[in-house]
This record gives sequence, C-alpha cells and structure tokens, in this order.
Amino acid sequence: MPSPQLSKEPLTEEISYRLLKSDRRQFGKELSVANYAVSVDCLLDRPQVEQLICRVLQNERPAPFSILSIEIFYKLDKSFAAIGLESQGNKRRQYGLAGYLWNMKLPNQQDRLMVYRDVQGNILDPPKFYYFDHTKACK
Repeated sequence: MPSPQLSKEPLTEEISYRLLKSDRRQFGKELSVANYAVSVDCLLDRPQVEQLICRVLQNERPAPFSILSIEIFYKLDKSFAAIGLESQGNKRRQYGLAGYLWNMKLPNQQDRLMVYRDVQGNILDPPKFYYFDHTKACK
C-alpha cells in the first residue's frame, strides 16, 4: 500500500508546546539516543503532529543522534519520569497523543509515527501507524 502524501504547506497557526523531558544518552561510540517528551493544550491531527515534531527539532536542536524518540502528550503539565513504571503506563494511556521513533539503522521503516488519539480526543485502539521521516519532512 503506498504511503499517503505528506502536507508540505505550513499550518496557519503555530502549535505551542511545553517541553517535559529532554535527554541524550550515548552508548559506546556509535549509538546516541535523543529523547523528548512534550505536551500540547489542543488535540492535533496527523499533519499537525508532523509539524510539531519538526518544530521540536528546530527549537531544541539536538546533537547528532542515531535514534530519536519524541512523545507528544495532551494537557500533561509535568514529566512523569520520577513515578513508577506502572503509573507511567497509566499516564501514557491517559495523556498520550502521539509518538515518533526514528532509527538511522532502519531507514525504510514504515511505521515510525504512532497516533494514539483522534482529533476528537477518542483513544485509538489499536493506535494508527504512519510513515513519517523527519530527515525528509523537516527542512
């Protein structure tokens, strides 16, 4: 099945976000992971999620990485890194909007973008997976 065309047109309104988490980890010489978690105050459709991913990368300017993870939450006011794993899972289910996982060693992976909620706020079960590549879309 062919991938849907990505919208290259900018949205008329800028999407603001709160940075909940930003970290970079180095594992040996070749593996570096950039990890972000952000929260927004409005529900987003897929093109807006893609625009937000580009915006986070533009604003946060991560050092070179081989793996990138961006989690997007809806109306989460603070990071939940300090709470237990079970509670983290509950927070992700309660507040999760979308997630993006990119690995340079898997350049043709088709399902990097995961959308957990629709624009009405309904939880998608199972989530929807889409092709998105920030190296091509975020210019």
